[in-house]
Amino acid sequence: MQVDNIIMTIFICDLILNFFTLREAPDGTVPRSRIYIAKVYCTSLWLPLDFIATFPWDKVSKLLTYQAAVDEECPYKIGG
Repeated sequence: MQVDNIIMTIFICDLILNFFTLREAPDGTVPRSRIYIAKVYCTSLWLPLDFIATFPWDKVSKLLTYQAAVDEECPYKIGG
């Protein structure tokens, strides 16, 4: 579990740092505008990939599994 947290932290840092990494414009200049950098990153393929990599899928899965187990054990279901 400790290694998972370290790897997750690295991916989160990568996601955040990409909003500050300078990108070369099509005309060859390197704009320093944070808005430009954010627009380029948000419209690239890297943001969805970084988001998928940093999303806590295991924690959400555990939460949903726990909720399903609670729902099955509950004798007082509303609407069912």
